[in-house]
Amino acid sequence: MFKMPKECAELVEPRNAYAVKATGTALLCSDLHIPYHDNKVVEVTLNDAKDRGANILLFNGDVFDCPQLSRHRQFKSAPKFKDDVSKGVAFFT
Repeated sequence: MFKMPKECAELVEPRNAYAVKATGTALLCSDLHIPYHDNKVVEVTLNDAKDRGANILLFNGDVFDCPQLSRHRQFKSAPKFKDDVSKGVAFFT
C-alpha cells in the first residue's frame, strides 16, 4: 500500500469518494500533470466548455504530476512533492 511522504502529511487531507449531484453540461478534464500543463491548452479548453454551456467542471486523475510518487522513472531534478502541491493549489485559486 502507498504511504504518503512524512513531509507532505500536513498538506493532504484524507477524503472519501463522493457522488456529484448536479444537472447540466459537464467538462471532464484528465491528465493535466500540473506543473507541466500547457496553459494555452487549458485556456482553449475552458473557453470551449464555456461556449458549449458547461456549468460543471470535473478533474479526473493525474491532475498533479507528482513524479515523487510515481512508479515510473524518477528524475533527480524533480521538484519536491510539497512544491508540486503548492503549484497545484495556485492553479485552482
